[in-house]
Amino acid sequence: MDNLHEQEELSGTETAWKSGKNKAVAKRALVFVVAVVVSLWSVMSFKANLIYFFANRTPVNIGDVRQLRAKGVTKLDVKPNSYVRMENLIVGYPELETKKYRFFFCPIYNVLVRTESPLPEVSLRVGQTEIPEGLEYLVEQHRVPLEFFATHFDAEGWLMPVTEAPGFKAGIEEFLKKNVRLSDSEIREAYALLDKETPNKQIFAVLILVAGIFIVCASGWSLAKAIRQKQT
Repeated sequence: MDNLHEQEELSGTETAWKSGKNKAVAKRALVFVVAVVVSLWSVMSFKANLIYFFANRTPVNIGDVRQLRAKGVTKLDVKPNSYVRMENLIVGYPELETKKYRFFFCPIYNVLVRTESPLPEVSLRVGQTEIPEGLEYLVEQHRVPLEFFATHFDAEGWLMPVTEAPGFKAGIEEFLKKNVRLSDSEIREAYALLDKETPNKQIFAVLILVAGIFIVCASGWSLAKAIRQKQT
């Protein structure tokens, strides 16, 4: 009887031991899955920042946009998420301002510019304003008041589709529809230029990527260790 009782105790202990190992594997498997999902979500959320971080550190010089458009160039030949420099932008009306940034819309190539710099004041001396050849349509279509041709702004930074711009759903989309009066199709083809947003400022996205890889590897190693212990 004593031997039978001891065997039952040993059997119960072994069963509890195996059950504990199974629970440990299940818990670490769950942690591993959560780590993979969270890491992938984090990396995909900052995918554009990662692409831009590895962009050329020398900006693509688009040059004087008024002269470019006057030459008959109707579309920018630049890849999304590029580091660019655009000169002689029209500070179009209306403007949008937050605590940190100022926004204005340049109707040449439909570019929404975000900047921290002060914007030039509009001159009311319409008689001294010249409209470059090829840009008359902006006045004829009432897209820019004549006096705004006297404004000039140079910007250098991150060029992206405006639909991917920070804050697009938080106010920019409504601003473009109601104030600038762009159609949905025009918005889909428009750009955003984040002035002074250089590639090296996106280092935080690389840190998120490294952290995600580390977390996945650590949780994977922990899961593998639990599986090995279960098999012993």
